[in-house]
Amino acid sequence: MPAPAIPFLGFLTGSLRSNPGVDLERQPVKGDGMSILGDAYCFVEDERGERYDNPSEDLLFELIGELDSHDNGSFVVEPVDDSASWYVSVSLLDSGEFETVYRCSSRGEHRVVVSGSPAEISYDVTVWIAGLPSSLKPTRTQN
Repeated sequence: MPAPAIPFLGFLTGSLRSNPGVDLERQPVKGDGMSILGDAYCFVEDERGERYDNPSEDLLFELIGELDSHDNGSFVVEPVDDSASWYVSVSLLDSGEFETVYRCSSRGEHRVVVSGSPAEISYDVTVWIAGLPSSLKPTRTQN
């Protein structure tokens, strides 16, 4: 009998880090899109084309702080699986505030939030992704 599938939520907790002194999340992913942390569940990509798999709340906070009006005004978090129909985008507005768009077509959700707090946005995005329907979340089997 195969082992039961368990949800893979390591991107939320950072629990997959093998060496806490190395910031694995800040390593851009190139090539085939697979993360050094293992199979990618979702990724974030900014306007410069830098991509990070399985972004944590801390990484999202850093990326929000790096947004500017010159060459990096937004980023998108989306699933690796093209059949999953959700995304979150964060954009820097001319006012200095941030616009966050949450979209999940399987739930009929399209919500836009304007906020000035990178900490609030990174937390809300992380919680929103964790709250997606289980059919949109990956599973891993135990060996």
